Amino acid sequence: MRRSVQRLTGQSLVEFALALPLLVLLVAITADVGRAFTAYIELGNMAREGARYGAISPATAVDSAGIRNAAIGEGTTIFGMTPTIQSSTGTETRNSQTYRYVTVTARLDFEPFIQFPPIPASIPIEREVTMMVLR
Repeated sequence: MRRSVQRLTGQSLVEFALALPLLVLLVAITADVGRAFTAYIELGNMAREGARYGAISPATAVDSAGIRNAAIGEGTTIFGMTPTIQSSTGTETRNSQTYRYVTVTARLDFEPFIQFPPIPASIPIEREVTMMVLR
């Protein structure tokens, strides 16, 4: 009776040792997906804040340094990486009225924890926000 209990304990230990790497990999991949989603949300917040600053007036719409500072002020870094902020302006005509708009793009090259052949070393994440400029 005692030998069969020891054998089952040893079997459980072997099964756990075989399953542990897979469990650790699943936890790491889940953490990376969560980090990527967090970065995506933070990039959206940064782009929105930059566009909000640019939409205040026609003068702020062309102030790319001010737009970048407003966006970076929303969240300085994402997991230690600083995103790239770009802005542009344009016009659009609707119902014979011309509107001016500002577009802010926030981009980050996300680097996952787990890096093996199917998963690239960096994944580009980009968010773009467009707002109409107030007159």
